Amino acid sequence: MEITHQSELNDATIFTLEMHSFLNILSVLSGILQYFRSHPECQGYFDNEIESIRKMIYAIDNNHQSEVSADGVEGLKNAIIDALNRLRSDNPDYAKGGDYADLTEPLDEVLGVVDIRIAELRARGMNPDQWQLINTDEYLTEFHHFFLAVQKNSLGRYRIIHNLADHRSNDYLVNIKIDSDTNNAVPLTILLKDIITKSAPWVTDQVCLRHGM
Repeated sequence: MEITHQSELNDATIFTLEMHSFLNILSVLSGILQYFRSHPECQGYFDNEIESIRKMIYAIDNNHQSEVSADGVEGLKNAIIDALNRLRSDNPDYAKGGDYADLTEPLDEVLGVVDIRIAELRARGMNPDQWQLINTDEYLTEFHHFFLAVQKNSLGRYRIIHNLADHRSNDYLVNIKIDSDTNNAVPLTILLKDIITKSAPWVTDQVCLRHGM
C-alpha cells in the first residue's frame, strides 16, 4: 500500500485507531476468562470481569469515548488479577493441576501485553504526535509475545510459527522482518507502532517493515 496524500481524521476515527489494539486484547481476554468459567472450580470468579469486558467492547465499537480510558483498562486488569488470586486461594489443589497452568499461562501473557497497551495509550495522551525510536529486537519480541498468547488461548487447536521449516497442517505462519539502517531502531509514532503490531499480521502472513535514511 502506498500512501499518496494526508488523511483527514476526525475525533471518532482517531479514537477507533487508538483503541484498535485494546479490542484485540479484550477479545482474547474474554475468551480466556470464558474458558476459565467453563471449569466447575472456576465458576463465579470472573463473571463481573467478563461483563466489564463486554461493556468496554461495546463502548469502543460505539465510540463512547468517555467510557474508555487507560485507567479503566488498568482497573479491569487489576480486577482480573484479584479474581485469579481468590481462585488460587480458594482452590489450592486445583491450582497445582496441569489444567490450571494451561489456563493461567495465556492469561499472564495477555495481561503483560495489556500493560504495554496501557503505557502506550497514556503516552499518546500526553504527546499524541511524538515520534520515538523503537528498538527492532524489542519490537519483534512484542510481536512474538502477542502471538504466543493467541496460540496458548487456542488450547492446542493450532500453533503460530515464524519459521516455514516448522510448518504443520494446523499451523499459522507469521513471517515478520524489521530492517533498519539506523542502529537497529525504527522511528514510529506510538499510534502507528500500535496499528502495525495489531493489524498487519492479520492482513498477510508476511510482514516487512523497512526503514533507511
